[in-house]
Amino acid sequence: MADRQRVYLHGFPGGPEEVHAFGPCALPIYAPDRRHDAPGLDFPAYVDHLAQTISVRFPQGGLTLIGFSAGARMALELSVELGDRVNEVILISAAAPLQMGAFLKDMAGRLVFGTAQKSKLAFNALTAAQTLLSRWAPNRLYQQIFASAQGADRELKSDHLFKQVIQSVIVKTLQSGSPGYRREILAYVLPWGDLLPRVTAPVTLWHGTADNWTPIGMANALEAALPHVRSVHRMPGLSHFSTLLPAFTALQEGTGS
Repeated sequence: MADRQRVYLHGFPGGPEEVHAFGPCALPIYAPDRRHDAPGLDFPAYVDHLAQTISVRFPQGGLTLIGFSAGARMALELSVELGDRVNEVILISAAAPLQMGAFLKDMAGRLVFGTAQKSKLAFNALTAAQTLLSRWAPNRLYQQIFASAQGADRELKSDHLFKQVIQSVIVKTLQSGSPGYRREILAYVLPWGDLLPRVTAPVTLWHGTADNWTPIGMANALEAALPHVRSVHRMPGLSHFSTLLPAFTALQEGTGS
């Protein structure tokens, strides 16, 4: 890929460290840490803030936005905000709006998202409980989160480097990064499907067919709703995190679209 100005939007719970979950990432990527950035801003104001931050960092030239999991919404929001600056949006294991299908019942994170849908107070209480667990029993929390792993994620969860990186990411998200986490999860569960028709940049989707964090139906819904889908890579047997590796490999080889 000729364009070297890449911005990675991590998932939640997640962080910039995701790009190193399989080893040092050789790609030049700017990965803002949305867990800790401007915690006092609400979601719409934060989108404006992040767009401005990216514009200052990359004042000229085109941009490639890469959104993983719940970071897909931010990638799409920024593509609208930054307009013609964005050459391409790449969505990996993308979380589509919950209102576009009966997705929640099949999602590994249905407790978190369902609670956030029903009550902000209950979601904050659940996050506080998870934060305590991350402080006193981080391995137990990691095992709980990956207990229902499907496809290639079942083996990946036991990989030493992957576990080290992702467990650390989860702990940082729930402890010092919880304001950013709460901001984006609470925004995600609200209806936002009206954003999709306004995305003018070409979009490439990477999605594992065995994904039970963001079911494959989400990729199908996004493909149908986005006006300029360049390609959809449906990865047989791969799940949520395991789809990151082939997507990044393709990006490094210049075949990511």
